[in-house]
Amino acid sequence: MRRFVVSLLTVISAVCLVLTSTALWAHRYVADTEGFVSGARMVLAEPAVRAWVGSRVRDTVVNPVVRHAGEGAAALLPPELQSFRPAIEGGVRSMLGEGVRSVPASDAFPTAALASAQAQLASGRPVTLSLAQVMSAASAQNPIGPVAHLLDLLPDDIGVVVLTPQDAPQLYTAFEVLQVLWLWTGLLMIATLAGALVLSRRPLCTVRTWAVTASVLAVLVLIALPMARASVLAHVEPAGLGAAGAVYGVLAGNLRTWTLWLFAGATVVAVATLRTASRHARWRAHAPDAGSGPPSTVITPPTV
Repeated sequence: MRRFVVSLLTVISAVCLVLTSTALWAHRYVADTEGFVSGARMVLAEPAVRAWVGSRVRDTVVNPVVRHAGEGAAALLPPELQSFRPAIEGGVRSMLGEGVRSVPASDAFPTAALASAQAQLASGRPVTLSLAQVMSAASAQNPIGPVAHLLDLLPDDIGVVVLTPQDAPQLYTAFEVLQVLWLWTGLLMIATLAGALVLSRRPLCTVRTWAVTASVLAVLVLIALPMARASVLAHVEPAGLGAAGAVYGVLAGNLRTWTLWLFAGATVVAVATLRTASRHARWRAHAPDAGSGPPSTVITPPTV
């Protein structure tokens, strides 16, 4: 019975270790602003994400603004020049569209906008980027030519919805759970491992079993990451499937690296305990001989 309880506590502690590691990763890239900004810049550097952002910008921002600008410009043109209205709209659309689409991939993308997106994701709200804020910050740091003169055409409250709970409900649920899970699973991991060590007659063997179990679970997480891609992206709209896949690729890559470090640490602990146990076994094997010492020699005087 004691052996069963020790084994059960060891397995529970190893599972909690993997869950705590994954939850800490989510906390690092969602709840921590610096980590989120760093990860968001990696995501925005993906070509599929830039293309998707460009299409959303074109549909929700560029086309309405260009239409408004074209109407204003056409009103200023004399009747004989009204035929140039399509050319004016095309030029405005090209300049404004290229300028807006180039900002997410540049270093000028403001940290404040990404921090705002982090707060929205962490609180379960749709992630919306304000393009007026982005473009104003970008033009202040690095003017982008004629586009800077068109920034006044952007309303202050206009933005692009990047992600909503309806688009990726599993992603929001997972991040919400993992943000609060790391502390409780960490405490449970320590408590169960301590209980297993107290009950075990061979604590070193228990630690080795715990480390080996954690290594196996880490390998299972690495295997599950590519397999979970289809289920995570099942609710994404076809138009944003490429961008969502790129985002998942970046996040899965970061989690894979994080889990590899966990696997390496658990493997080091397992190897260290195995070598320590081997040294103890050799010491016990030679202990009786060493304790008895060499046979004593008695010198007797010769008889006369």
